[in-house]
Amino acid sequence: MKHTILIALTLFSLTGASAQGQTTIFSNCNTSVPLWDYYMGYAIGTTITGGNYGFAAPFTIQSRQYLYSFELPVWFESSSGQPQGIIVSINESAEGTLEPGGTLESIQYPGPFPTSNTSGTAIIFNSSRHPLLTDGNTYWIVAKTVDATLPTGQDTYIWNQNNTGGTGGCESYDRGTNWSCNSGWTTPAVNVSGVPGTPEAGVQLLIDDVRADLEPHVATSLVAILSSVLRSLDSANDNAALRVLLAFIDVVSAQRGKRIPAPEADDMIALASSIAEQIQAR
Repeated sequence: MKHTILIALTLFSLTGASAQGQTTIFSNCNTSVPLWDYYMGYAIGTTITGGNYGFAAPFTIQSRQYLYSFELPVWFESSSGQPQGIIVSINESAEGTLEPGGTLESIQYPGPFPTSNTSGTAIIFNSSRHPLLTDGNTYWIVAKTVDATLPTGQDTYIWNQNNTGGTGGCESYDRGTNWSCNSGWTTPAVNVSGVPGTPEAGVQLLIDDVRADLEPHVATSLVAILSSVLRSLDSANDNAALRVLLAFIDVVSAQRGKRIPAPEADDMIALASSIAEQIQAR
């Protein structure tokens, strides 16, 4: 399912690999309770003082990774109205500045939301596009509201700060059009998971997505193609792997909007194209 999003309780894993092969590639969360600062955070959305706030948290990683998921402690604060949802994205840094730039992936989340700042609950956002993140670059997790037109104070969320000493962030008063950044601000709490950024790991991630997102009668033939790519990679035959991977892209493109829903097809093509670029560069 595209952008499957779960609610995670306090005991979500901050370290180690899961059954899907992902590991934590960045975290400013504590490894014991409290996992973050339950009483301090940044406003997202319309507030009683006016404006429609967004906030961006920077992070860097130590090795090349495909994004798998990220977790944020965000809760609904408004005393009136119903939550309309938030948009959370992964962004590159803007060229020449240390603030959010181009969006790599955007996920819209309608709820449910915790309504307490001490619940110890995070929202897990699962990536479906799996952008390739490179070591040494600064990326941003940006949070803003879905609805830009609600009256003040009727759609407000709080993104809790970390409690491990991490600093840096950018605040926007207009949902991300303009940013004000400060390296001394306490960064919101973030936990980011990834899969090693190799062609082999990327193809396996693509196989997992095909199996999870498509009907079995559609997935079977695509998995067979991708399994052939893996066999070629395992035997160090990159040229054959690339040819079959490009054939996979052609098949998915031909079935886009037919046997394969357009959003899922676009995500698979984007990941497969990223893997192809890596193979060509080896």
